Amino acid sequence: YVVVTVKKKTNELEVEKVLQSRGSFLRERLPKTLIQNIIHVRGIPYKPHFIVNSFPYVQIMGDHIVIASPKTDVASYHKVLYDYYEEIIRDEVALIIHEARQAFRDIDFPKITYKYYKSCFGMYDSGLHEIILSTILGKRESFHIKQTLYHELCHVKFSNHSKQFYDYFETK
Repeated sequence: YVVVTVKKKTNELEVEKVLQSRGSFLRERLPKTLIQNIIHVRGIPYKPHFIVNSFPYVQIMGDHIVIASPKTDVASYHKVLYDYYEEIIRDEVALIIHEARQAFRDIDFPKITYKYYKSCFGMYDSGLHEIILSTILGKRESFHIKQTLYHELCHVKFSNHSKQFYDYFETK
């Protein structure tokens, strides 16, 4: 579907002319904006099935992933999926946290929190002394979570991406 928003006084003929003149642009752009027909979890692709259910959940069955939400809008399914991704990341961090604490004994270990970020995998907030890992990492294999956590832990010691930062990162 394409939704066209126009001023109240715009007539249908004007809308049709614009759509015809921009048809190739729309044909190029629309596939990029549609909901993906593959969803990745821990680096593995799954075919999604969206269902309505009073209790939200995600269940993987073979090569399919079922995402259940009480509401049928895209934002509700998105929230259910990214809550599931957060569970995955929490589980992975729980598995590597002891190793990380050993590797980074020379820093004051920060609090770790989770939030949906579209544009980055993680960040270190020096004011809060907190690492925020993006729930989008749930799409990736577990080594991406570890690598992102270690990268952000290096920022506790070095705020920028200097040579010292990368030298320190390589020792971990």
